Parts: sequence; structure tokens; C-alpha cells
Amino acid sequence: ENQKNLETLAEHADVCAVVPDRISSAIFDEQIGDGPASLKVFRRVSLPRSQYLLMTIDMGMREFRPDIIHIEYDPWSMIFWQMSVCRLLFARQARVICTVKKNTYRKLRLPLAVAKKAIGRFFAGRVDHFIAVSRRAKAIYQEQFGIPETRIDIVQHLGVDLAVFHPNEAAAQDDELTIGYCGRFDANKGVLDLIEAVRRINVRLSTPVQLRLLGSGSLKQSLLDREESWLRVLEPVPHA
Repeated sequence: ENQKNLETLAEHADVCAVVPDRISSAIFDEQIGDGPASLKVFRRVSLPRSQYLLMTIDMGMREFRPDIIHIEYDPWSMIFWQMSVCRLLFARQARVICTVKKNTYRKLRLPLAVAKKAIGRFFAGRVDHFIAVSRRAKAIYQEQFGIPETRIDIVQHLGVDLAVFHPNEAAAQDDELTIGYCGRFDANKGVLDLIEAVRRINVRLSTPVQLRLLGSGSLKQSLLDREESWLRVLEPVPHA
């Protein structure tokens, strides 16, 4: 599903995606579906704090000469720096677009806090345009890095294939309201906040709101142990 946006984009432009050979348990094949987009897979070198670099000198830019480089990482990340160096060496004319997803800004101790902001501002100044996936992500970049309104837009990160995901007419006629969450069961994902919000709502309702959590993670067992009648924890399913 995540690759469909690349396939659709490839109908309008030449597209080459650069990815590591693994992200957590995901292994990338050499092809993106059956579409016209191409894929460059490089060995990942893991670093502390979930950072990493790729085992490549040019990120494939000597063969694929980009006019636009779209980086889906924050300007203070190692992979952003590596891509920026490759751009200077092999695609100096290319414009840089950066998609940012962070809805929190981790405050570090001095002097790391000062260094993080300085590095972020330096590299953010070399991005032609930002795509923020939420209002909060946009606000962080405007507040912390001084990005002007003209250089940042809010765009949903991934499109939705309406042939696969569409309203369930039978469920729409049901008076019972159900809230669904699909993702990792970790505290920083806000799962516990969601449960508490639904609990507070249900205190006031005769027909409780139902909550369905689908996924896995460090909180899974504690979620399974909860006794709220309106809460169900579901096993993960394949992404497709």
C-alpha cells in the first residue's frame, strides 16, 4: 500500500526510490510492485538513536540524475546529511523537498539542545520546500526553525486507494460508534491517551463508544489485561 504513491507518481515523472535493505523486520525487494518506478536498495549501517547511513557514495545519482530530491527525514538526521552531500557532489541543480512527520520536538540537555537546533536551522535553510503531514508538524518547524508560511504545506503523507478502503455501508447504518487504531502499541504513540479519552466519554453515555486496537508493541500485554468491556485488542494483519 505504501508503494502505490510511488507507482502513481511514476505515471507523471521518472521516479527512483532510494531505500535501505531493511527497516525493522521489513525487507525491500528490488522492484516496486509491477509499476514503472525503480528502486535503489543499499545496505544499512545502523547508528545510535535509530539513525543510519547507507553504504553508497552517490545514492544512485550518477546514474539517475534527479531534478527533485524528496527526503522523508528531518534535517537533523544522519541520512538527510548524507543525501545533502550526495546532492552537492552529483546533483547540485536539484531542488530539495523534505517531508516531515514529527509531532513532538525532543528537548535535549545542553549543549546538545543548542547543537540540535543549530544543525536543524542550518540544513532546513537548504530545503526548498517542506511537506508537513500534520498541523502540529508544521507548527514545530515554524516555531523551532523559523520556516516561513510560503515554504511549508500540510499534505497527508500517504494517499488512500478507494478501491481497497471505502465506507462499509452495513456498518454505517449501525448506531454504535466504533473508534479504531492501527499501529504500534507504545506509550509515545498516544495509545493510553486514546483509551483514557474513550473512558471519559463512556462515563457520560448510556451506549458506550467501542474501541478497537489493532497491532503489537511493548504495551500489548497490559492492554490485553484491561477489563473495559468496550475495548478489544486485535492481532496484527498483513499490511496489504
